[in-house]
Amino acid sequence: MKQLIQVFRQFNYTQYEAQVYITLLQNGPQTGYEVSKMSGVPRSKVYNVLEKLTNRGAVVTAQGEKNVLYKAEPIQRLINLAKTSFNDCIQILERETKKYTYSFDDEQIWKIFDYPSILEKCKEMIDSAENELMIQIWMEELEGDIEELLLTKEKQNDFNLVTVLYDRKEKYHTELRQIYKHGFEVSKLREMGNRWITVVTDGKEMLHAAVHNFVSAEAIYTKNNNMVFFAREHVKHDAYCLRLIDILTEQIKQQFGEDMEGIRDVFVIP
Repeated sequence: MKQLIQVFRQFNYTQYEAQVYITLLQNGPQTGYEVSKMSGVPRSKVYNVLEKLTNRGAVVTAQGEKNVLYKAEPIQRLINLAKTSFNDCIQILERETKKYTYSFDDEQIWKIFDYPSILEKCKEMIDSAENELMIQIWMEELEGDIEELLLTKEKQNDFNLVTVLYDRKEKYHTELRQIYKHGFEVSKLREMGNRWITVVTDGKEMLHAAVHNFVSAEAIYTKNNNMVFFAREHVKHDAYCLRLIDILTEQIKQQFGEDMEGIRDVFVIP
């Protein structure tokens, strides 16, 4: 029950309101006295709690032979009420904030320090890309919404998409058809110490994130022309190299070894 109460509190129900609602949901219609006894909410407070739940539409009342009976509305009703309230708030937020949004050419380099926020920013960038998208991404971050967004872009006419995909297992399980499989993930992880994401959209904006785990990550985001150019060229040259390696695999293995690790030692010219 503790976990359920915590969820209710996320929707602005108090501890007592959650306890009372769950008790009524579990045991059916009850009087205020019975609710207090079974929920653990003091009698001095239970009627005020029941009144608030009634006003919120979570509880309905009926006059019994001697006392008022209280009954919990089905949980789906509460879910629908919460969705309606949330959607109304979102609409107000979208409408009203337009009055205060200042538009300017922003070439600052901004930092983002939250894994979910970084993924949301990536989704926004992918979704808003009009003509071109270049991305480096690991399988851990590809799964879910990001893959769906990329699939949509891949099917879009006259859209240029470059996806460099990293998978430490080297399985590359994805519905995306046009990907560059990196193939040097183990050595790159050893070298970098973390996963990363690079997103460049329409040659106008870029994001690069270092992902330590599913909680800890930091990113930079900017529309700075020089940074965008650098990031775009970085992804493009990664794709160039992977294409050549794929086509000339046997020759490269003969020159640099079976694991092709020698190709990455740029400080030695063969």
